[in-house]
Amino acid sequence: FVAWGASALFVLDPANIFYTSFIVTEPLYIFFIIASVYVLVEYAFYNRKILLFAAGLLLGLSVMVRPVSIILIPGAALFLLLQNAPRKNFIWQAGIFLAGVLLVVFPYMLRNKIIFDRWELSSVASWQFLYSHAAHYYAYQNSIGTREAEALFHEQLRKSVPEQFKDDVDRHEAGTLFLSPYLWKISLGYLRQDPVGYALWHGFKTIPFFVGDGLRELAQRMHLIPLTMPSVTNMIVGGNPGALSQELKKEPLAFFLFVVGAGFWLLLTILYLWGFFCGLQKRDIRPFVVAFFFFIIATAIIAGGAVAHSRYRMSVSPFMFLLAMVGIEAVAEKFRWHFFDFRRQKR
Repeated sequence: FVAWGASALFVLDPANIFYTSFIVTEPLYIFFIIASVYVLVEYAFYNRKILLFAAGLLLGLSVMVRPVSIILIPGAALFLLLQNAPRKNFIWQAGIFLAGVLLVVFPYMLRNKIIFDRWELSSVASWQFLYSHAAHYYAYQNSIGTREAEALFHEQLRKSVPEQFKDDVDRHEAGTLFLSPYLWKISLGYLRQDPVGYALWHGFKTIPFFVGDGLRELAQRMHLIPLTMPSVTNMIVGGNPGALSQELKKEPLAFFLFVVGAGFWLLLTILYLWGFFCGLQKRDIRPFVVAFFFFIIATAIIAGGAVAHSRYRMSVSPFMFLLAMVGIEAVAEKFRWHFFDFRRQKR
């Protein structure tokens, strides 16, 4: 029931149908992630070390598609730790899995160290922290436009880099790993001034990852609604939810898609949270629900904040659907128990 239901939700998800016709990283990334989890589950049943190593290899390939995948390694470690095998086996199990990951990832990390003197896989994270997280939080704090804030941080970056890198900044090639130390220094230096405030802002801005409708963007790409639509979280954070209502009502189709899409994902979020808590009480599936929930939350934190987008949800939507179906199954069992209990009392 859980497997078929999650598969149906994934197959019928409009975003999955739509974006598989685009050249984006998600389809290949999802394939490697699901393959890695599948092989990891097979290892749990058959206890063959080669499967554990293969699961690590597949996760390593997913890291090469999207470096953010590296944050899923602790989730896999949690899965192994919660298995019924003796805890003393965890060290060598984690070592074999990590060896598979590093066999794929480490050569590229070494290449970056040799060329750029950085062990980082990509400069995407440092670039986003400066131009999205730090700049947009600055815009929020100072009530200015995000473009203006990005320009201010861009100029600050230009002043801080050595002369040989200024041309790269001027050509808007700040994403090179040569500049990564400067990107981190400026962005984290600013965010450390108000870590609690930033954490709250980041958390609120992550809401679209969980309940963003995603349908309006599809409609925009198909030219069914205007290409420029208001940001829900920006208007709420700015204390102007009334303007959001007015903007959405100008386009009835956009308003309809927003209500339907956000309503569906809100319900699904409630269901997979319920599925997570119910799964914790079942020893046989506890390792799975803990790992899946970690995948969702870790991805949301990294792909949240100023860059939160419903499309980023695609990469972990299979785990959302699985936990949601666990929640639905728990609800069904509960109602079935009440039903039979009622009949028993009636007799």
